[in-house]
Amino acid sequence: MHEQRKLLFVKHKFQKTMILEVMLITFIILNVLVIAGFILLDRVPNLHQYKEHIGLSIAAFEVVGFYLVYRYNLRASHRIAGPLFSLQRNLKSMQSGDISFTMEVRQDDQFHELSDQMNHTIESLRVHIENIRTLAIELQQQPGNQQTANDLVNELSHFKTSEITPVNENRKAA
Repeated sequence: MHEQRKLLFVKHKFQKTMILEVMLITFIILNVLVIAGFILLDRVPNLHQYKEHIGLSIAAFEVVGFYLVYRYNLRASHRIAGPLFSLQRNLKSMQSGDISFTMEVRQDDQFHELSDQMNHTIESLRVHIENIRTLAIELQQQPGNQQTANDLVNELSHFKTSEITPVNENRKAA
């Protein structure tokens, strides 16, 4: 399942903070350059008559620059916030016992290594749970161990995986 996020703001606070910080840095750098440019322009003869046009051009450049920086950072923050949003949703699923998912990130997103590690971890949990279920079924079939086996089965029933059938279904089939 390939996840498509239609909203660019999926982690509002994180994304707004990131964009604001980058825009603030851009604003400071641009204004330092503008001030330095005006100081240097004062030393060039006959440019005083063009100073107003130069100022308006620089102001227009800043407005366009801010818009471009904002759009770029919105997309860049989305490539970070999107996987974080998926990770948070998947962790909530795990907390409720559902490990039937795989974490997928889009090709342009960040955190591919994190997604791969999460998927390997989930697969490892599935294997361990399947092994425990098999042992619980074997334990259920031995006389005198049924209460312990039932406790194990009940505990395992909290986990939902796509590869594991519930123990009760295995028992009915046996």
